[in-house]
Amino acid sequence: MAHPDDEYAFAATAYRITHELSETVDQMVLTNGEGGYRYSQLAEAVYGEPLTVESVGRSALPAIRRDETIRAGRLLGLRHQWLLEQKDSSFNLDGSEAFRGLWDTERIERALVDLLKKERYELVLMMLPTTDTHGHHQVATLLALQAAKQLSEDARPAVVGARPALRGEAYQFQGRPDSPLTAVTSQAPAYSVR
Repeated sequence: MAHPDDEYAFAATAYRITHELSETVDQMVLTNGEGGYRYSQLAEAVYGEPLTVESVGRSALPAIRRDETIRAGRLLGLRHQWLLEQKDSSFNLDGSEAFRGLWDTERIERALVDLLKKERYELVLMMLPTTDTHGHHQVATLLALQAAKQLSEDARPAVVGARPALRGEAYQFQGRPDSPLTAVTSQAPAYSVR
């Protein structure tokens, strides 16, 4: 996941895997979530701080979001959570800033490859890297795909992209012409969780 709280996209799936199938689910979160200060008005009453003030939000939100993510992970039954604490600059549709030095992408990719090799996961869930979603989600997915590609085919997990759907929305991901790694095996959604 790119940000703390992105587990919401897979909450039902993770919960069902851990609680109904008694299987293992882990999570890696790349950023510390400080860029979410603009969207923190409701949280101001909960935490008693003016989180929408940039200096306050950027200072306080990493710890708040880390704690919330860890607590959410416990409810979902996650075994391990890795938080890589990369900078969360702002919402944008172009994640190229992450590759231009905002994130330590080499460290992230190395951590992903090492984890995939060590744990030999069967499945990796990630956000679909659509050009109309947050650039950090796009980059997180591209880095995970690059990491998975470095494994031998017999050790490579299945990679499933997800997208929170709007009520009644029919969505088909076509892959990205700028990234062959995003090619899909089927145009139709394989499943949906309600």
